[in-house]
Amino acid sequence: MPKLFIAQCISLMKNCHKRNQATLYVSKTYSKGKKVIYVMLFMALTIIFGFPRPLITANIYVYDSQQLAAIVISNDVADKTMSLVSDNISIVTMDKNGPVTDISQGNAKTTATTRENCQKASCTVTVKPCEENIIPVTAAIPVNDFLNSIGACSAISRRGENLQSTIACAKYLGIRWFRAGYESDIPVSDLIELHHQADVCFSYGLGSGGNDLQRLLDGAKQLASAGALLALEGNNEPNNWGVTYQDETGGRDLSWVPIAKLQRDLYRSVKNDPALKDYPVWNISESGAQTDNVGLQFLTIPEGANTFMPAGTVYADYANCHNYIVHPSWQGIHDNQTWIASDPGPECKVDGLYGNYGLTWLNKYPGYSVSELMTLPRITTETGVAIDTYGVDEELQGKLFMNLYLSQFKQGWSYTSIYLLRDRTDESGNQQYGFYKPDYTPRQAAHYLHNLTTILADAGSISSPGVLNYSIPRQPVTVHDMLLQKSNGKFYLVLWGEQYSGGSNNVSINLDATYSSINIYDPTIGTSTVQTLNNVSSATISVTDHPLIIEI
Repeated sequence: MPKLFIAQCISLMKNCHKRNQATLYVSKTYSKGKKVIYVMLFMALTIIFGFPRPLITANIYVYDSQQLAAIVISNDVADKTMSLVSDNISIVTMDKNGPVTDISQGNAKTTATTRENCQKASCTVTVKPCEENIIPVTAAIPVNDFLNSIGACSAISRRGENLQSTIACAKYLGIRWFRAGYESDIPVSDLIELHHQADVCFSYGLGSGGNDLQRLLDGAKQLASAGALLALEGNNEPNNWGVTYQDETGGRDLSWVPIAKLQRDLYRSVKNDPALKDYPVWNISESGAQTDNVGLQFLTIPEGANTFMPAGTVYADYANCHNYIVHPSWQGIHDNQTWIASDPGPECKVDGLYGNYGLTWLNKYPGYSVSELMTLPRITTETGVAIDTYGVDEELQGKLFMNLYLSQFKQGWSYTSIYLLRDRTDESGNQQYGFYKPDYTPRQAAHYLHNLTTILADAGSISSPGVLNYSIPRQPVTVHDMLLQKSNGKFYLVLWGEQYSGGSNNVSINLDATYSSINIYDPTIGTSTVQTLNNVSSATISVTDHPLIIEI
């Protein structure tokens, strides 16, 4: 009978350096003078298939980043492929190659399953909180990586919008890209002028019901030549706007084969074009609404997927979602609203990655496993919330939008476009989604985003960001953090709170050294320092429902 070994080894970058308390052998190697400490933890379990399987347990600590590998040791097993899954991704997440990230305190069971005969072995992981005197090591992210993710939807110079106002709005907000396309006949020359004036780029797509590939490619090549192209995008929400392609009509409640063929041909055309082949292709939005299983829940259809389109069909380089932060099935504003909406797994309560690429929301067609979703390249081309929705006013919308950009980026979304730059005037219903009113009066969301991007603005670039030792003991579940760094070497620790139910949390931040001064910024107040602390190795900050920025 085949045997299954689970082996676990840890290489820690952000780690509480404590000896493991389980029945596992732990060896430590310390390198003096270096910030990174390497810890190797090994465990092995032999499981005889068909017999009761003992449970292996491991005690590890919040912020561990580890490698879990499962191996079948039997020569008579033809397919030794494994899948690795965590049963609680709010505690432990895994990807298809085995890396594990321990997110919060609690227990989670990780299970290895063989493709052949679906044999399983499990390891229960107990994640313990870091002790207060342990200072983890965190690698910073270049601040422009985050800023480059910030985008918005706009008709630029059509549908009641005008180019000069759009230019002024883009400059004020500090956004880096727009979701656009040939829909509404937006002149490519207007997009290029906007690029020159405000230094923004564009995702260029087929839009709602579009099917003219040649027009899309021609416009994209003009943008690429001007340095203004970010990506090419497939159809917008075919469940709402049908598409006719090669004399077949599809989408909505019809077959989605025409949608699939159009997206397939879009990908092929881009990758066969010398001027466009290096640009990413984004998938259609709302792939979870497929009426028939054409495989649009995959970027590339794998073998054995049993879809109408053949295995090997390539649709896109990035998954595309419209994960608006409120949803009819999750009404109201909750604590951690944007964090939950950004979750790539089944914990997401809105129209997110899992419902479009894990298990499609309409007909439950299987796609990627939860562990695969954690590393799936992904972008959001529409999200946001309208004023007067579940009690959202201008103030709350502004805070939600800042938190949304931060939560999306922290949870692996490369680009996020909020709907909408300016309220629509040619559609019915509540259209108060925009950063700007129809007369271009800025809402609070515009001022808050301006402040956030101004505080973080960096004219330079950084190729090798540094590391900072900091910890947040007993970090509340509604407080999130991200470490950024500017080209001048300064660190910017962003803390954002999502306690919309009221109240605040006093959050302690421990540093590994005494700093002569640290500056604190609050984008809901302005762009200037709101507090300076001198000669400190720790700080306690009150966090509520919006970001604070700590310059170190």
